[in-house]
Amino acid sequence: PEKELNDLQTRLNMNIIKVNCEIRTGYEGMAERFGLMVRMYGLKEKINYQPTNPELNINYAITEFVSCDIKYR
Repeated sequence: PEKELNDLQTRLNMNIIKVNCEIRTGYEGMAERFGLMVRMYGLKEKINYQPTNPELNINYAITEFVSCDIKYR
């Protein structure tokens, strides 16, 4: 029974690690897409980096979203 318990605990720990990796990958992808949007639409000057809601620890807000023509080569 002790070996089975250890095996079960090991599998559970591996599942937790897998889920954490999936979550992290999702966040990294979201940050990458956000960064691409900032570059494509020239949002850098339109982002206010002052604390907007200290309770939620949010440190940026898009204050204006203006699309621009994207020219392809």
